[in-house]
Amino acid sequence: MNVYDFDGTIYDGDSTLDFYFYCLKKRPGLVRFLGKQGLGWMKYRLGKQDKTALKQDFYCFLQGIPEPQKMVQDFWDENQGKVKGWYLGQRREDDVVISASPDYLLGEICRRLGISRLICSRVDGKTGVYQGKNCYGEEKVRRFYEEMGGDTRIQGFYSDSDADTPLALLAKESYLVKGECLLPWPKQGKEGLDIFDRGMKLPGFRIFFPFYRAHKEGLLYLFFGGLTFLISVLSYMLFYESLGMHELLANGVSWILAVLFAFFTNRAWVFGGRERTAGSLISQVARFFAARVFTLLVEEAILYGLITRLGWASTPVKILAQIVVIVLNYGVSKCWVFGQKKK
Repeated sequence: MNVYDFDGTIYDGDSTLDFYFYCLKKRPGLVRFLGKQGLGWMKYRLGKQDKTALKQDFYCFLQGIPEPQKMVQDFWDENQGKVKGWYLGQRREDDVVISASPDYLLGEICRRLGISRLICSRVDGKTGVYQGKNCYGEEKVRRFYEEMGGDTRIQGFYSDSDADTPLALLAKESYLVKGECLLPWPKQGKEGLDIFDRGMKLPGFRIFFPFYRAHKEGLLYLFFGGLTFLISVLSYMLFYESLGMHELLANGVSWILAVLFAFFTNRAWVFGGRERTAGSLISQVARFFAARVFTLLVEEAILYGLITRLGWASTPVKILAQIVVIVLNYGVSKCWVFGQKKK
């Protein structure tokens, strides 16, 4: 199946804004809602509310329209001609339209075009109140798999905005729409796929893709943290039990191997920060080891204070110390070791 964004993609313009100005032209009294709309925009710009709340404030003008559905029908009578010719030329029965625009507005035009699969923001056509989140960005991916099933495959994806990259990455072929022209999706979108992204696109895993995309950094940090722990324990067993190395030396070597593994996996997949020169790479390695020495000392201080001095049970204290170390390692790695190149 092919999946299409609506506004700017198969429709020449922004249907929500076009409908709003159409309503203002027909009912000038709707200007009385400008105060609430303006306040909503200011709150959004100040970070006091999200885009869903912003758009809900905007849609308050629907409360001033006695017959909103009749207004929608009249609007499309005048604007159906703005549906782009390239889309009409390749339209198919199994097409899916997915958009941040509201269902009360797009439902009518999709019915006229014979599009039975519409996924968009759920908005009450009389009050402007949202039911759920604004269908935008990562939310489009979540809604798509929620309504189409986790194993559904996308043959072609079309959009005019790189904000739809999360959905474009799931398609076999993706196109950026500019007017009537279809361009290949920007290379950085496809090249951004790593082995874990590709794995999450496999059948059976796709339903978890929105959660994975939203929490990728933390999930991969925990995954490689677990592997680092195994390397530390298994290498210690090898050096101490199999090769007869002194326990302190075996522990030191295993710690170095574990930290090196953590550095390169964190650098490649978790935080990025690929240094281009030998000097900058050495500096980054030094910062990483210094950070791990620091958190090691913090752990030792916790163990000494709570076990040696206060006599607390060792296992619960060790678990507590590990939690503190994991959080500290994540924060220091993100903000100091690998964060310097993310400007």
